[in-house]
Amino acid sequence: MPITVFLPINIENKHWYLAVINATKRKIQVLDSLCWTTERKELYHTRGLLYLKWKDLNVTAWEFDEHQPTAIQRDNVSCGLFMLKFMEYWTGDKLSHDITQ
Repeated sequence: MPITVFLPINIENKHWYLAVINATKRKIQVLDSLCWTTERKELYHTRGLLYLKWKDLNVTAWEFDEHQPTAIQRDNVSCGLFMLKFMEYWTGDKLSHDITQ
């Protein structure tokens, strides 16, 4: 069983996506229903805070691993629901169920 921490991330009170801290794989996995092309600056900041808490894991060296290659969200309001489904269905490697809108 992978050692994971789910981090719901909100961008400027407009969009939610899920970051998964996967300690087993030493990666930060990103699941975003809109596949926003963003620099993930809020996640870089969060990663720095995690380093302060877990210095022995050297989280700042972990790469971001985008896991949603195409947008599955068709409206502007369902991102929070998608994020919750990502939490429910994430296995550590993939989604156990397809999610559609």
